[in-house]
Amino acid sequence: MPVGVETISTLTKKVGIILLFGIFLGGSVSADYYYNSGNQDNSDVNSFSIPEYDSQKEIATQLVAPFLLITVILQIGLRRALYFTLDTNSPLAGDSEKKKARKQATIIALIIAGMMIPTPLFQNLNRFVSWVFGSGIYILLGTAVIYFLYRLAVDIR
Repeated sequence: MPVGVETISTLTKKVGIILLFGIFLGGSVSADYYYNSGNQDNSDVNSFSIPEYDSQKEIATQLVAPFLLITVILQIGLRRALYFTLDTNSPLAGDSEKKKARKQATIIALIIAGMMIPTPLFQNLNRFVSWVFGSGIYILLGTAVIYFLYRLAVDIR
């Protein structure tokens, strides 16, 4: 009996919901362990640290933005790896196989990025991303000012 598109779509939704529930459950369990263990010393390099934020702006800039950036980068790489592994570039591969590979890459990327949040690697990556994008904005604005001054000097001649 062939499996219909509705069955696959429903199964994908159920798997996605179960995975998201697992991520949130794991986060709450690790937060409970962290706050109830009594060990507030973060000197151990291999330990997990739950990030604390004071406002919604901090959550958006220090948690959501790096999470989405990591997810997008991982999704692109994983999608290409799945395309290569499943040989979706062949003329025999259909659109449904490419969609399936895209969905699987997105789910895996979300899971990997979700597992990175309580690690020190995410905190270091967050600092690096803020440094790069903060510096990039200054470089972009400086370049624009220099360009406009140059165009003004050329137009005056």
